[in-house]
Amino acid sequence: MRTRASRRSAAAGVLAVALVGLGACRGPERPAHSGDPALDAQVRVSPTPAAVGTARVFVLAEDSGHPAAGAVVRVRAEAVDPPAPPSVPELVDRWHLAEAAPGIPGGYGPVELPFPVAGAWRVEVEVTASDGRTATIRHPLAVVNGPGD
Repeated sequence: MRTRASRRSAAAGVLAVALVGLGACRGPERPAHSGDPALDAQVRVSPTPAAVGTARVFVLAEDSGHPAAGAVVRVRAEAVDPPAPPSVPELVDRWHLAEAAPGIPGGYGPVELPFPVAGAWRVEVEVTASDGRTATIRHPLAVVNGPGD
Protein backbone atom coordinates (compact mmCIF):
# COMPACT_ATOMS: atom_id res chain seq x y z
CA MET A 1 0.00 0.00 0.00
CA ARG A 2 1.41 3.37 -1.02
CA THR A 3 1.38 6.25 1.39
CA ARG A 4 0.23 9.71 0.43
CA ALA A 5 3.85 10.90 0.54
CA SER A 6 5.02 8.14 -1.81
CA ARG A 7 2.18 8.93 -4.25
CA ARG A 8 3.13 12.61 -4.17
CA SER A 9 6.77 11.69 -4.71
CA ALA A 10 5.88 9.48 -7.68
CA ALA A 11 3.69 12.22 -9.19
CA ALA A 12 6.48 14.75 -8.68
CA GLY A 13 8.89 12.39 -10.47
CA VAL A 14 6.55 12.04 -13.46
CA LEU A 15 6.09 15.80 -13.60
CA ALA A 16 9.87 16.37 -13.40
CA VAL A 17 10.40 14.02 -16.36
CA ALA A 18 7.65 15.85 -18.29
CA LEU A 19 9.22 19.23 -17.54
CA VAL A 20 12.66 18.06 -18.69
CA GLY A 21 11.01 16.85 -21.89
CA LEU A 22 9.25 20.20 -22.29
CA GLY A 23 12.56 22.02 -22.26
CA ALA A 24 13.99 19.65 -24.84
CA CYS A 25 11.13 20.26 -27.29
CA ARG A 26 11.56 23.98 -27.56
CA GLY A 27 13.31 25.07 -30.70
CA PRO A 28 15.05 28.36 -31.35
CA GLU A 29 11.68 29.99 -32.11
CA ARG A 30 9.59 31.09 -29.17
CA PRO A 31 5.90 30.20 -28.94
CA ALA A 32 3.44 32.86 -30.09
CA HIS A 33 0.81 33.83 -27.51
CA SER A 34 -2.58 35.51 -27.89
CA GLY A 35 -5.40 36.03 -25.43
CA ASP A 36 -5.16 36.19 -21.63
CA PRO A 37 -1.47 36.72 -20.72
CA ALA A 38 -1.90 34.88 -17.40
CA LEU A 39 -2.63 31.61 -19.24
CA ASP A 40 0.23 29.65 -20.78
CA ALA A 41 0.94 26.16 -22.09
CA GLN A 42 4.06 24.14 -22.78
CA VAL A 43 4.08 21.08 -25.02
CA ARG A 44 6.04 17.86 -25.07
CA VAL A 45 5.99 15.82 -28.26
CA SER A 46 6.88 12.15 -28.47
CA PRO A 47 8.80 10.92 -30.34
CA THR A 48 11.43 13.64 -30.24
CA PRO A 49 12.23 14.78 -32.82
CA ALA A 50 8.73 14.51 -34.22
CA ALA A 51 8.69 12.31 -37.33
CA VAL A 52 6.24 11.83 -40.17
CA GLY A 53 3.38 9.73 -38.83
CA THR A 54 1.56 10.11 -35.54
CA ALA A 55 3.01 11.87 -32.51
CA ARG A 56 1.74 12.13 -28.95
CA VAL A 57 1.42 15.64 -27.53
CA PHE A 58 1.37 16.31 -23.78
CA VAL A 59 0.39 19.78 -22.51
CA LEU A 60 1.31 21.47 -19.24
CA ALA A 61 -1.14 24.38 -18.78
CA GLU A 62 -0.55 27.23 -16.34
CA ASP A 63 -2.60 30.09 -14.96
CA SER A 64 -0.51 32.90 -13.42
CA GLY A 65 2.43 30.49 -13.06
CA HIS A 66 0.37 27.80 -11.29
CA PRO A 67 -1.04 24.55 -12.73
CA ALA A 68 -4.29 25.27 -14.59
CA ALA A 69 -6.44 22.57 -13.04
CA GLY A 70 -9.99 22.36 -14.37
CA ALA A 71 -9.14 24.06 -17.67
CA VAL A 72 -10.38 22.96 -21.06
CA VAL A 73 -7.38 22.29 -23.32
CA ARG A 74 -7.63 21.74 -27.06
CA VAL A 75 -4.73 20.94 -29.40
CA ARG A 76 -4.23 20.89 -33.17
CA ALA A 77 -1.37 20.79 -35.67
CA GLU A 78 -0.84 23.13 -38.59
CA ALA A 79 1.65 22.70 -41.45
CA VAL A 80 3.69 25.86 -42.01
CA ASP A 81 6.42 25.10 -44.56
CA PRO A 82 6.53 23.54 -47.08
CA PRO A 83 2.98 24.31 -48.08
CA ALA A 84 0.86 21.29 -47.30
CA PRO A 85 -0.80 19.31 -50.10
CA PRO A 86 -4.56 20.03 -50.32
CA SER A 87 -5.48 16.85 -48.42
CA VAL A 88 -3.26 17.61 -45.41
CA PRO A 89 -5.41 20.38 -43.83
CA GLU A 90 -8.40 18.04 -43.93
CA LEU A 91 -6.40 15.51 -41.90
CA VAL A 92 -4.81 17.78 -39.32
CA ASP A 93 -6.61 21.11 -39.07
CA ARG A 94 -9.08 20.06 -36.42
CA TRP A 95 -9.12 20.47 -32.68
CA HIS A 96 -8.52 17.56 -30.29
CA LEU A 97 -9.67 17.76 -26.69
CA ALA A 98 -6.83 17.00 -24.25
CA GLU A 99 -8.12 15.34 -21.09
CA ALA A 100 -6.57 15.99 -17.68
CA ALA A 101 -3.58 13.74 -16.99
CA PRO A 102 -4.10 11.93 -13.68
CA GLY A 103 -1.60 12.87 -10.98
CA ILE A 104 0.00 15.73 -12.93
CA PRO A 105 -1.33 19.15 -11.86
CA GLY A 106 -1.99 21.21 -14.98
CA GLY A 107 -1.11 18.22 -17.20
CA TYR A 108 -3.34 17.36 -20.16
CA GLY A 109 -3.13 14.60 -22.73
CA PRO A 110 -1.58 12.90 -24.40
CA VAL A 111 -3.32 13.71 -27.66
CA GLU A 112 -2.32 11.87 -30.84
CA LEU A 113 -1.77 14.20 -33.79
CA PRO A 114 -1.01 13.19 -37.39
CA PHE A 115 2.01 14.70 -39.15
CA PRO A 116 1.71 13.39 -42.73
CA VAL A 117 4.62 15.40 -44.20
CA ALA A 118 8.02 16.58 -42.98
CA GLY A 119 8.70 20.28 -42.54
CA ALA A 120 7.83 23.19 -40.29
CA TRP A 121 4.68 22.77 -38.22
CA ARG A 122 2.93 24.53 -35.36
CA VAL A 123 1.25 22.81 -32.44
CA GLU A 124 -1.55 25.14 -31.43
CA VAL A 125 -2.87 24.88 -27.86
CA GLU A 126 -6.04 26.62 -26.73
CA VAL A 127 -6.46 26.90 -22.94
CA THR A 128 -9.79 27.98 -21.46
CA ALA A 129 -9.64 28.56 -17.69
CA SER A 130 -12.53 27.48 -15.47
CA ASP A 131 -13.64 31.15 -15.28
CA GLY A 132 -13.85 31.44 -19.10
CA ARG A 133 -10.58 33.29 -19.84
CA THR A 134 -8.88 31.95 -22.99
CA ALA A 135 -5.43 31.99 -24.55
CA THR A 136 -3.95 30.38 -27.64
CA ILE A 137 -0.29 29.39 -27.69
CA ARG A 138 1.40 28.33 -30.96
CA HIS A 139 4.53 26.22 -30.56
CA PRO A 140 6.89 25.77 -33.56
CA LEU A 141 7.77 22.16 -34.34
CA ALA A 142 10.11 20.64 -36.92
CA VAL A 143 8.87 17.31 -38.29
CA VAL A 144 11.48 15.05 -39.87
CA ASN A 145 11.09 12.19 -42.36
CA GLY A 146 12.21 9.52 -39.91
CA PRO A 147 14.34 8.77 -36.85
CA GLY A 148 17.78 10.34 -37.04
CA ASP A 149 16.78 12.52 -40.00
